[in-house]
Amino acid sequence: MKCCRLSNRYNTHSIWDTISVPLLIGVCVAQLGRPIGRRTTRRLLAWGFEMSVTDDLTAAGSLTKRYLTALGIRGWLKLGFVLLFMTGLGVTNQVTSIPLDPGALENPSELWAIGGLATGGFLLFAAFRYLAAVLEFVFVESLRSEALAIRSDSREHLKTGLWLVLFRGLVWLVFVGIIAVPVGATIVFGNVTDPSGLQPVQIIAIAVAALVAFIGTSAINTLTNAFVVPVMLSENRGPLSGWRRFVDTMAGHWIRVLAFILIAWLIGFVLWFVLFLFSIVIGSIGAAVIIIGGGALAELYPAFEPVVGGTLLIGFITYEYVMETLTAPVKCYVRYYALLILGDAESTLDLVSDRRRELRSQSGDEPESTDNSADFTRQPGESTKTNREDLDTADGATDTDDSDS
Repeated sequence: MKCCRLSNRYNTHSIWDTISVPLLIGVCVAQLGRPIGRRTTRRLLAWGFEMSVTDDLTAAGSLTKRYLTALGIRGWLKLGFVLLFMTGLGVTNQVTSIPLDPGALENPSELWAIGGLATGGFLLFAAFRYLAAVLEFVFVESLRSEALAIRSDSREHLKTGLWLVLFRGLVWLVFVGIIAVPVGATIVFGNVTDPSGLQPVQIIAIAVAALVAFIGTSAINTLTNAFVVPVMLSENRGPLSGWRRFVDTMAGHWIRVLAFILIAWLIGFVLWFVLFLFSIVIGSIGAAVIIIGGGALAELYPAFEPVVGGTLLIGFITYEYVMETLTAPVKCYVRYYALLILGDAESTLDLVSDRRRELRSQSGDEPESTDNSADFTRQPGESTKTNREDLDTADGATDTDDSDS
């Protein structure tokens, strides 16, 4: 009887995993296409999410609260630095926006200076990206252990961080290549040498290629950070091997992966919009004070120009650090949500299995045995092999009792 209940329970859970997100998307499309009742919309949304998404989202919130409580104020401040360097300190925009004077190319000495500056900028950029890749593993390890050991975890993942940054570089090259194909075809076959000479069809082709490249690259980076990095950490794999393991594991759970991408991007967009509005206010005030006051000071005392520049740099880094520290709970929440999905799909990749069981026991979701035999109800994330071993043990015990009688 218990085996039948187990089968029915998990068949139902699998069905809900399959239909919940399409149901949600269908409701949203219907709401955009023609108005339906708000009460009906709320009921359908709750119905579609009940068995596949809501539980993991709730558990992710509980794990995030527990994690930040375990870190404490000091650990939270350290986490802000980790997240700050993971984003690269905004160094990408600073390096790629260095102004270049075309007239300087005619002077060999200036050309060498520009080449040296470009090389230094690239090395600085590569160093920050490598540091960000190493800190990805530090962050995931911290989520698993509820402790933040930056030095020891960084030394442990220097090699895997190098492989990860090389993989990210490869993804970036693919992104550039996808855009370069229609641009090159337009230049070679369309005889276009000036952007003003582009035809509408050519502009649309380049725009579509750029959009596809952007969406594809964003999806790959999102899945790599959320799922592949934990796989690499759990089984000591490289990025390509981690991706193969991830694809094999989530082959029957692609709906949940799609749901994660949509939810993560939605949360990221909302967070970006809020921070954008906040940065306009704070940035305007700070820039007015520093630029006006610093400009006046630099005009009176030219020797203070480096001080004004250093103040601007320190102010920018401080602002980025404060924002990363304040938004740390949201980023931890999204990462825990991904870890829960990965653990549900494959128990050997469950990095938070112990805390998952503790949350279930606290909420009263752990099944209780109704007799002296073993309980064969499998919880999500537990191996079916364990249940079969328990079943064989219980059958052996029953046979022993029968022979004694």
